[in-house]
Amino acid sequence: DSLAIIRAFHAANLAIRANVWFNYVASKANVADLPSRGDLALMADVLRHVSPSFSLDADGHKPSLKFSHHSHDFGACLVHQPGLPPRRHTLTVTNMDTKEYSIDCIFDSTEFPFLHVGDSPASLAPGQSADVDVEFFPDQPKHYKALVPFSVNGLYTVNVVYTGEGVPMRLELVKPEQNSVHFGHVREGHSETREIRMVNKSRLPVTCVVDKQCLEDLAALGVTPADGWNGQTPVMFPPRQANGISFKYKPSRRGPSFD
Repeated sequence: DSLAIIRAFHAANLAIRANVWFNYVASKANVADLPSRGDLALMADVLRHVSPSFSLDADGHKPSLKFSHHSHDFGACLVHQPGLPPRRHTLTVTNMDTKEYSIDCIFDSTEFPFLHVGDSPASLAPGQSADVDVEFFPDQPKHYKALVPFSVNGLYTVNVVYTGEGVPMRLELVKPEQNSVHFGHVREGHSETREIRMVNKSRLPVTCVVDKQCLEDLAALGVTPADGWNGQTPVMFPPRQANGISFKYKPSRRGPSFD
């Protein structure tokens, strides 16, 4: 009947929070196109006493994604310098579900400039895996912590926490006067070898190589790495220990002195 229709209509109206108005159509019985006072009174009374009742059915499904880790500690790393490779770790994301999911890394690199996060997969099909490379390069001697969030389908977020510590590099000459190495006067065809001793005062091991351009410049003067070392093989300096690198000067012809 009309009362049931009004109640159902009002319940739906409240449920969806719609703005509703009525438009009366003129008829022979109502040439002025106006509702009767009785109709208005009836509707007002119905609306005051209506208690809407409805039910909702839904199927919730949490994405079945496997992250190889949810936290990782890079540990102590040397404060980054030009030419020093960053510490790297790989995060693997696997879709264990039967549905495809989009994944978006919403990491703010301006807030955590010491961390670089590689591209995340745009989407993962069922059974598919993808790797995300994360690099840590501390610029100060202190402890670090960063939160890397991954958004799944724009509705679900997975957070991965990364921590680490910056340690200053302190590789110093055992004898400060060795900042200048003198080979003396060496005759053509003869050679002289000098060892440069350095001590690592850092908490971490330090490796040392000679820049390629520097090696080329030295070779043009007759100076080359000595004792079987080629200048490019890293020489290890353990923490708080000393080690040395050697150079040989063997002129192939007479030439002016150099510095």
